[in-house]
Amino acid sequence: MEFSGNQIKRLGKALRDGPISDDLIRQLEDYRAAFDPLLIDMSLKLEAILAATKIPSLLTGRSKRTKSIIRKLKRVQNRGMDLSRVADIVGLRLLVENVAAQERMLELLIKELDLRDIHDYRKNPPPSGYRCVHLNIRHGSQLLEIQLRTLAQHLWAIESESFGEQTKEGKPSEDVSSYLGYIRDGVEAIEIGEPLPDSQAMPQILVSKRSPFTSILPTLTERFMQATKWESEENLPGSFLLVYDRTRAQLLHEFKFKESEREQALREYSTFSRMVDETRFDVLVLNAATPAGLRVTHPQFF
Repeated sequence: MEFSGNQIKRLGKALRDGPISDDLIRQLEDYRAAFDPLLIDMSLKLEAILAATKIPSLLTGRSKRTKSIIRKLKRVQNRGMDLSRVADIVGLRLLVENVAAQERMLELLIKELDLRDIHDYRKNPPPSGYRCVHLNIRHGSQLLEIQLRTLAQHLWAIESESFGEQTKEGKPSEDVSSYLGYIRDGVEAIEIGEPLPDSQAMPQILVSKRSPFTSILPTLTERFMQATKWESEENLPGSFLLVYDRTRAQLLHEFKFKESEREQALREYSTFSRMVDETRFDVLVLNAATPAGLRVTHPQFF
C-alpha cells in the first residue's frame, strides 16, 4: 500500500492527538510494512559489505513497534513531528568491539552507502550520556537509520532502556540518573584510554548491584567474541519473533524464520501484537544471523 505525503501527515497527526482507533492502528501497521523491503534490502547490502571486511561485528534489524512510534509522536520534545520525519520506522543496529573498529567501520560505510546525513553523538553527546553514531539513509521518500555502536556505548544504551519509558523520555529517578552518569563517565574514559571512575565514590546501590564494568560489559564482550566467530550453515540471516513478559522479566517465545519467511514472521508478529496486553508484553521481530548475536544486541530480552 502506498501513502501520499498528505496521508502520512494526517495519520501522524491523528495518532499524536488521539483517540487511537483500531483503524488508525491498521493504517500505521500498513505504513510500517511498506518499509519492509527497504529493511531487507539494506540488511543484505550491509551483510555483503561486512562479509568483505575483517572487522568483527554484529548486525540486527528491526521494525519499530506501533506503540513505540505513537509514543515518539506524543513526546513533548517531538511535538508537531511529521510521521514522515521519523527516521527509524525501520533500523539496523551494528555493534563493533571498540572505537578503533567503529572509526574503521564508519569510514567504510561512508564510502559504500548513499547517506543522507550522519549524527555523531560521540562528539556532541546529549546530557543523558548517549554515545553512538547514527547514519540515516534515504531511499525515495523513506528513511532508514543505522546505529553504529561500540560495546561500551551499547552498555549505556541497554542499561538506560532497562529502566523503562520514563528514563527514555528524559525523566529518570535521581538514583538512575546518577547510575547512568557513572556509566557515561566510564564509557568516555574507555574511549580516551583513561582509568574508569572510582565506583567506591558512588554512594548508591545500583553501581554495586549491577556492576556495569566488572560484570555486564565483560559478559557482553565474551558473548560478542563467541557470536562473531561462529560459522555454520544454520547461522544464516533470518527473522526472530520474540514475546517478552515485562512483569515476570521472562522471554516467553522465541521463533526463528528463514530469510524467505519474512512475510510470515510479520504476520505472526501482527497476530501476537493484537493478542497480548501491550502494557505488559513486548512483541518484537528482529533480523539477525544467530540467536547468539541477539543476546548481545538485545540482551534485555534474554
